[in-house]
Amino acid sequence: MHSKNGAIDNPKAQEHWEKIQEEHTRLQNEVGDLSSVDEVVCLKRALGERPGHIRGVGKKLKRISIDVASAYNQQIQKEVEQQVQQQLLPFQEQFKAMQQIIEQLQTRNKCNRRDNDESEDDSLA
Repeated sequence: MHSKNGAIDNPKAQEHWEKIQEEHTRLQNEVGDLSSVDEVVCLKRALGERPGHIRGVGKKLKRISIDVASAYNQQIQKEVEQQVQQQLLPFQEQFKAMQQIIEQLQTRNKCNRRDNDESEDDSLA
């Protein structure tokens, strides 16, 4: 703000400064505490805003669109799923090996039962 000897020399700047001070006082009365006054809200209310710009502050940050956030979340989900699959691979291999062992034991058990049944039939005859 341009000033000479502490006084603002531009009438428009003086008008804006007065609006800012009035709005700050109004917000301070609403909130009740000087430290809790949101300066950006104060400037928005006092000076107004345009799309993409807040007077006295500058450009507004754009919010991330829902589509971009969704795509990002999907990418993260895919990466996590890939990591989980990689970590599960050794366990899956062990599980398959255990299933094969169980099948072999079940087959042996069936064969043993048949042999026992046949030997009992032979002894009875």
